[in-house]
Amino acid sequence: MNTSSSNPIYPSLTGHSDLYIAPAGEKGRGVFAARNFRKGELIERCCIIEFDQKDHYRYAGNILEHYVFLWDKRKKSLALALGFGSLYNHSSEPNCSYSREINRKTLLFRARQDIFPNQEITIHYGPAGESFNPKT
Repeated sequence: MNTSSSNPIYPSLTGHSDLYIAPAGEKGRGVFAARNFRKGELIERCCIIEFDQKDHYRYAGNILEHYVFLWDKRKKSLALALGFGSLYNHSSEPNCSYSREINRKTLLFRARQDIFPNQEITIHYGPAGESFNPKT
């Protein structure tokens, strides 16, 4: 369990007093809980910016490639999540899951287990490349 007791880098940058960004060791920075979240509780709902396949190839190799989600396999599109959505770090044992609301263009992040204050919130990125490769 990665926790941060240091001061947040960006406290409530997006108006979320329940979340903050802080150093996350070798991963750089991460999203941390400022309060308790119960299993199943909605942590964050993020609007997204959708990119088509042409945009992906234009930005391939760019830093943004590390912050996008596979969005719509049918359209082979990607999404950059706003809020803290694109900043959640990967874990093979994540404490948060996410789901897509394709028509609403939002991502929902929910606690997979109880999460405590100052605990890093992590997601599983999926099989290698799934979160950002539109060819899958």
